[in-house]
Amino acid sequence: MNRVTATTLLLSTIFAFLAQMILGQDKNRPGEGGIELRIKPGTGEEAIDHLLRFENIYMESVEFRGEALRGADYQLLVKEYKGGKLVGTEMLFDGTEAAIFRIKEDKLSFRLMCKTQDEKLRLQMSSPRFSSRRLKHDLMPSQQDYVLKDFVGSKPFQTVSVAHSFYLYAIVPPTIHPDGSGSYCEVAQSNFSPEEFGSKFNLPHYFLIEMRFVAGDKKAAMP
Repeated sequence: MNRVTATTLLLSTIFAFLAQMILGQDKNRPGEGGIELRIKPGTGEEAIDHLLRFENIYMESVEFRGEALRGADYQLLVKEYKGGKLVGTEMLFDGTEAAIFRIKEDKLSFRLMCKTQDEKLRLQMSSPRFSSRRLKHDLMPSQQDYVLKDFVGSKPFQTVSVAHSFYLYAIVPPTIHPDGSGSYCEVAQSNFSPEEFGSKFNLPHYFLIEMRFVAGDKKAAMP
């Protein structure tokens, strides 16, 4: 084997090894502009969690991690759907209102509190430094409760982009099967677009909580 052939073989081996390393990396790991989203339900205290569920209160911890967060603002919007149609959008929290809300590190965490009782929906976001307004909506009379369901499901985390808005939660009644049984997870963990839940699962009424990141000093308009 001459020197040229040996060198070519060595370079081919190195390139093949590097390609294998790249392809073998975790595909869920955030890349450029990507951040990790993790959701933890409840408080971690079993007795308190049982009490909250008894009162139809959902308390969830939301955490984002990634360098792309630094210097960004964020917004939380609540979209209401009736008969499969979007009928209203309300701002739950607008971080573009003041510089104090701007993300100053590569981590963002807050809690979302949701109460569905007596045909009323109440929502609030809270962080260690501030809380959002409290949103109130009427719920349709139903024999089944509305519940808060996230879109991460059983995965340890989900990768999202700061460049695009995305849905954090759905607040839904169950889809009802012909035998009378119902399912909430079947709706939230389906492969259908959340905007299609009404038509795909025959839901007369539901809500979506959307989140978006905004570059600092750039206020995003309501859709």
